[in-house]
Amino acid sequence: MQFILEQQAAASATLAVMGARQDKTEQRLSAIDKRLTAIAKLLQTGMKMLVKTDATLKDLAAAHKDLAAAQKRTEVNLNRLIDSQRRGTNGDKR
Repeated sequence: MQFILEQQAAASATLAVMGARQDKTEQRLSAIDKRLTAIAKLLQTGMKMLVKTDATLKDLAAAHKDLAAAQKRTEVNLNRLIDSQRRGTNGDKR
């Protein structure tokens, strides 16, 4: 009978230690879960920022093409003006 009581006491002590360890493990897992949630939010925010950046880059590329075309037109007009000044006709066809 004494043996059974000793075994039961040892089992109870072991269960108490295991319970404490389990509580610590649950606290750690809770902290890890909070961190993972925060990381997931950061990733979602980062992806949204990438989408906006991509759209902005596409808009800038289109504006750059328009600017390059306008610059070419300006260059052509400037060359015409320079040529007319070299001829000295100032627009008159003489």
